[in-house]
Amino acid sequence: MKNINEVLGNLNEFCSPRVLSKVDDSYVKIARVIGELPMHKHVSDELFIIHKGFMIMEIEGELVPLKEGDVFLVEAGKNHRPIAEEECQCILVEKKELKHTGDEEFDITVSIEEQLK
Repeated sequence: MKNINEVLGNLNEFCSPRVLSKVDDSYVKIARVIGELPMHKHVSDELFIIHKGFMIMEIEGELVPLKEGDVFLVEAGKNHRPIAEEECQCILVEKKELKHTGDEEFDITVSIEEQLK
């Protein structure tokens, strides 16, 4: 068992997800987001649940505001990036093999091994 708030309390990095649990072929992750992530896309869907805070999801040129409690699905193949002026805490549900920033490597990209710490 893990506690979301405890994991967040030990997570010092921004935009660096950590795995909370697994469900079949997916991971449930937590991330602290601030700033603008690079635009990227994935080969499978990615579900965002806003735990605390506010962010904007830029997706295919559209800006979608997301507040605490919102659930938002980024469909496979859609270019997107989270934008948060202040810290936003997100819960993510993704396929286990889904790469953090899609097929592109950026300075914020973290491996699955790092996310499992």
